[in-house]
Amino acid sequence: MSLTAFVPSAFYEVREAYHNLFVEGIPHPDRVMEEHDLVYLVDGEWEVFEEGTPYLLRAGDVLILTAGRRHFTGACPQAAR
Repeated sequence: MSLTAFVPSAFYEVREAYHNLFVEGIPHPDRVMEEHDLVYLVDGEWEVFEEGTPYLLRAGDVLILTAGRRHFTGACPQAAR
């Protein structure tokens, strides 16, 4: 599988958008997606791994998970959104 790098100057189409509030914390899937995944954390903290590299997100942080790369977390923590 070839990896696709995120290129900031390229045109991208938003295919889906979600707003999640994890009141009790839930498991997050271990997966490889065909699309880039933009994560913006409004509240709380969340540790996300991409290809084994940890990223600790705090309120106000943005992370772009690259298409074709494995990402996973532990449970989504309580009160993260």
